[in-house]
Amino acid sequence: MPGNSAQPGSPHYADLAPYWGEGKHFPLLFSRAEVEKHLESKLVLEPLREYTTAADAGAIAAFEPVQPELFRAGGAQPNAWADFDNDGRFDLYVANYGPNALYHNEGGGRFRDVAPEMGVAGDYHGVTAAWGDYDNDGRLNLYVTAALANVTNYRDYLYRNEGDHFTDVTPGIVLKHDATQGVQWADGDGALDLAMANNEPYGTHSLLRNLLAPERARRSFRVLVLDERGRYTRAGSEIRVYAAGTRNLLATRLVDTISGYCSQNVLPVHVAVAQSGPVDVEVTSFTKAGRQVTRVANVNPGVLAGKPLVVRTSRPAATTSTR
Repeated sequence: MPGNSAQPGSPHYADLAPYWGEGKHFPLLFSRAEVEKHLESKLVLEPLREYTTAADAGAIAAFEPVQPELFRAGGAQPNAWADFDNDGRFDLYVANYGPNALYHNEGGGRFRDVAPEMGVAGDYHGVTAAWGDYDNDGRLNLYVTAALANVTNYRDYLYRNEGDHFTDVTPGIVLKHDATQGVQWADGDGALDLAMANNEPYGTHSLLRNLLAPERARRSFRVLVLDERGRYTRAGSEIRVYAAGTRNLLATRLVDTISGYCSQNVLPVHVAVAQSGPVDVEVTSFTKAGRQVTRVANVNPGVLAGKPLVVRTSRPAATTSTR
């Protein structure tokens, strides 16, 4: 049974096994000062930019750090990627042991922390985060779980995306039935529901149903991205939705399975757009030959009738039509 380390080859793999075997508890270190005082080694995760060019097709891909001075802040567990402002570039939210960060993608491989000005830099013990458009207005909202050992109902946060800022709209039912770690948004009827796991002594696995009006729920559709053999191997693929026949970008989404902590899914990607009418869907996946775009033109979300739009990334530049 693993202890402080999840690596079987680590000398600390079973540090806590004797305590757990006897039903005892071991106090965990949460403050940064205590962690720094007792740590044996530190692993720093930094975004890397690939700089191998197409001309170097036979070379091994090489990477370089992206803004190490910005991303060396420690203490984070989840890293949740999403395009929160619909500009076509993926931004990064990091819930932290302290102030959280929202790194806005400025383009050109540059990021800027906008959490304070956007209202999501809460100074609490964030554990995991999940993006989801629960009100189908075309803007991604943010759920952040928080937890502390031996503290029950250490509150979570639901932030609504207002466009130029986020507002804390956490409902009372969430304050009573919150999560400690795992959280996932799930769509079965056009409206995202919320599944949460709580590992407190009397914690539960709560499933909160979204009571969004049916006419509003019909503004969304789901995209299931598969490989050419129908397998779920396209995690990391990018989905972009345009007004049909134009390059007017309406939404950018990510085939994302494990941005959170202690939770994942392989559900179709939920997409809601603020306007009605047909759309074009482009899926960018990653192959040995580079980025591959699969395009599905003239998609009418109403015709899908709750079924996901299945996109198979079989051939480069494939174009099909849904009527």
